[in-house]
Amino acid sequence: IFFMSVSEVGTMALKDEEVDRQMQQMAAFILKEARDKAKEITIKADDDFQRELAKNVQEQRQKYLQEHEKRKKNWETKKRIAYSHELNQSPHQDLGGSRRCIEGCN
Repeated sequence: IFFMSVSEVGTMALKDEEVDRQMQQMAAFILKEARDKAKEITIKADDDFQRELAKNVQEQRQKYLQEHEKRKKNWETKKRIAYSHELNQSPHQDLGGSRRCIEGCN
């Protein structure tokens, strides 16, 4: 049987308390490091999200402006065609009126 003196038991109790304290410190350190890393990851993810969102908004804005420009050009083309048809029809109408006048005058 193993017997220890009172001083040895007291020293062993101090060692156990010291071990517990060190383990608590290590656990607290590991937990702090994990929280810090989680915070870094969250910040990076938020930054990446904001960057991607800004990129998508810019792309959609560019698509909208291109579509707007395309529609504007189509509208201008249709307007020019309509104006051209109007100009082309105008002399024919005048000629028709002139013919009626000539035919009516005879």
